[in-house]
Amino acid sequence: MIAPLELRQYYVFTFLIIILSASLLVFLPENYLAVLSVVSICVVAFFISHFNFSPLYTLLILVIPFSFNLVIKDYASSIIVPSEPIVAMMFLAGLFHAFRNPAKYKEFVLHPLSILIGVYLGLVIISLMFSTMIVVSIKAVIVKLAYIGVFYFIMHLYLTTKPKNGWLFMLLYAGALILIIPFTLFQHALEDFTRQTAAAAVHPFFSDHTIYSTVLVFLLPVVLVVILNRKKLNFSYFGWSFYLLTGLLILTGIYFSFSRAAWASLAITLLIFPLLLYKVKIRYLALLALFTFTLIGYNWNNISTSLAHNRYDSNARNTTALDKVRSISNISNDQSNAERLNRWKSALKMFEEKPMLGFGPGTYQFQYLHFQRQKDMTEISVTTPYNATPGKGGSAHSEFLLNLSESGIPAFLLFLLLTIYAVLRGIRNYYESTNIQYKLLSLAVVMGLISFLIHSFFNNFLDTDKVAILFWGSLSIIVTIHLQLRKSQLSNNL
Repeated sequence: MIAPLELRQYYVFTFLIIILSASLLVFLPENYLAVLSVVSICVVAFFISHFNFSPLYTLLILVIPFSFNLVIKDYASSIIVPSEPIVAMMFLAGLFHAFRNPAKYKEFVLHPLSILIGVYLGLVIISLMFSTMIVVSIKAVIVKLAYIGVFYFIMHLYLTTKPKNGWLFMLLYAGALILIIPFTLFQHALEDFTRQTAAAAVHPFFSDHTIYSTVLVFLLPVVLVVILNRKKLNFSYFGWSFYLLTGLLILTGIYFSFSRAAWASLAITLLIFPLLLYKVKIRYLALLALFTFTLIGYNWNNISTSLAHNRYDSNARNTTALDKVRSISNISNDQSNAERLNRWKSALKMFEEKPMLGFGPGTYQFQYLHFQRQKDMTEISVTTPYNATPGKGGSAHSEFLLNLSESGIPAFLLFLLLTIYAVLRGIRNYYESTNIQYKLLSLAVVMGLISFLIHSFFNNFLDTDKVAILFWGSLSIIVTIHLQLRKSQLSNNL
């Protein structure tokens, strides 16, 4: 039976929806379908907030890998279906739920990582206020708020519903790939697995082969941890065999994605994996990283000379896989690398012009065009952000430089800080946890994050739901496990 206070909330909400619907239909009579959609999402979200989030969230995890971009010709726009409407419902439901139950979010919201994310969002919103393209920035910020709200904050509610939901989230996504990868390989096989057709082979579920490969590399450590720890995680032989097959498919998918950034991030991640597996102390890991960067800096003249003489071209017709790996450092005649440098230089010039607040969220793809120098442009450079040829266009090709150019140095530093803190906190979770489920999940999540951060130096994908749910969801897992560790330590001390 509904309590009187809750019943009053239903009456107030129904009244507000009627007023909202009538107002929208008066001012936007030709867009009645859009109005009906907005109203329906609000109504469903309100009722979801009063019940269990888990079923719809599980559905969201399952549909995101299969979601695709649907163009709505009558409105000259597009929507990602079915994930975007569900994300919108979950975001509004989360707002309603947080308003009614603030105590459930308090501990999570006050966690240092949540505070860092909150400050980062605040800086992004400030940069929005001074944006050079206010409408573009408003849209970009709404997407960012929705993704962080649903994939980070509401994910915490999902994770605390059942202890194994962290594994469920990752393994459901990985399990979906057992259908997507063979479909992609089949389409690619029809084109003889050529490098030139790798980008098109991932359609319609992924817009680009680099996004596809990012997801595969992110999830491989999760599957690898399951394969190596069947007994500890209580997997049956059937379940273990399923994820063994998934792991083999993921490796195959990564290879035929022909994404050099994915190959590089996978190689580095696999080198780091045994260091964490054997619990090398964090200070030694930091010293190793410092030594590596110092060594690179000390030998930079020799390295730059070697780069200048590299002639392996990833775009050559008969390029082998080994040649593609060698071409990673070719900055002289490899078009992909040269264009990436063009985007990076443009981002840095944008930063130099507006160092504190940037040009505004979502504006890079429109504004960088004016900062290209003729000598830096390549055959795949573009001069308009509209109707770009497939394989061209794109954004800053770096998550970090994108933040720097669009939102300025404060937002860039906060994003860098929160990613470093998340990785270090995740490593500590793995080292300190006595719960084997949390321990191994922490290891898997940290390795996935490391692979993503390496990839983030070469591409930027946090504006896509398929990658955003893995990144922000992983951060939510790290904080949730840390809060559980705190509680167990507190109970042990009592």
